[in-house]
Amino acid sequence: MIAQNKSKLTYTFDFYKEMSHYDMSYIYNGSFSQAITDDILSLAETNMDQIGESSKIQKRVYFIMVESLQNITRHVETSDSKASVEVKEVEGVPSFFIIQRLNNEYIITSGNIIENTNVNELTSKLDKVNSLDPESLKNYSKQILETGELTNKGGAGLGLIEMARKSGNKLIFDFNPIDQNTSFFYFQIKVSSGLNSTVSMDDYKRFLSSKKLHQQILQNDIKLIFQGEFNDETVKTVLSMAEANIALQENVNYHKNVFSIIVEMLHNINQHTSAIDIEKGNLGVFFIGKDGDDNYEINSSNLIANTNIPAFEKSLNEINGMTVNELAKQVELKSQNTDTYETVGRGLGLAQMRACSKSPIAYEISPYNDNHSLISLKVVAKE
Repeated sequence: MIAQNKSKLTYTFDFYKEMSHYDMSYIYNGSFSQAITDDILSLAETNMDQIGESSKIQKRVYFIMVESLQNITRHVETSDSKASVEVKEVEGVPSFFIIQRLNNEYIITSGNIIENTNVNELTSKLDKVNSLDPESLKNYSKQILETGELTNKGGAGLGLIEMARKSGNKLIFDFNPIDQNTSFFYFQIKVSSGLNSTVSMDDYKRFLSSKKLHQQILQNDIKLIFQGEFNDETVKTVLSMAEANIALQENVNYHKNVFSIIVEMLHNINQHTSAIDIEKGNLGVFFIGKDGDDNYEINSSNLIANTNIPAFEKSLNEINGMTVNELAKQVELKSQNTDTYETVGRGLGLAQMRACSKSPIAYEISPYNDNHSLISLKVVAKE
């Protein structure tokens, strides 16, 4: 077993265990462009369709996602930025967005830099919204629309009011100071079938958990995380978001190698989990990050049938032990003979990842239940 940077592999495994009780969970950390926003919304729609979510809940979740994503760009964009231009990261702390599903509830969390001069005003608006009951929110929304009270200094903000109305829940928020000029604004809202007039202890725990997760993401320099059911549609959208993360690489060949690794990693997860009959949402986790040398790291944890482990491990160890020339011949052979592209991992995927990364594929296998184990992979793409 390759044991380099075991801490990152362990983090992948721990993250899988922590998030496996969610039906779905995906996280984006970085600059937000229109393309990224569209992909996030598309991924949510695909997942809600797959689980058969009601159209009523889907519409409410979609509206709140749109408003949350607009809030991110609204607060962090500079005075000369335009909607078609990527929003700039401030002070090296990127914005982030999370959507999770748990017990038929959707938890939507966003975070972004905000100037300290705006904190008091925004706090006042949020407190105002939280102080109103559903009927009062409805009346206040009408009042704002009738009076045109939509300037930055006026009203509670129609977007916040409508998010509270459509969610049926209170808004949870916090500001973490960064320096004398800026703070990080955390914002969370829950969409459920019922209406809650108060914030429960579980709501606060989830909010604190999201903040902690964000700190872990920053410490590990993670850009994108997806956890849930992997299939052709989700793989396609995750690939689009991954491509956006590496699109600005100056080295074209490196860009291609990183993207090839991502493609093969996602296909690897999809192959191993597609035949497993187990509770949805517990199938796999995938994320992209950077190491200390600014190399991309592509990580995954997914379930694998115990009967497939010996062949998978044998194949992976053989590929890790190959020279550059042997590996090139292996990739060529596998490319010509597609019949060998098997779910036990003896196909082109592993050889292709190894060739593109220019370094061994690190892995760990951990017991999950009587029939399945969790395999964690880490591929470092070196220039």
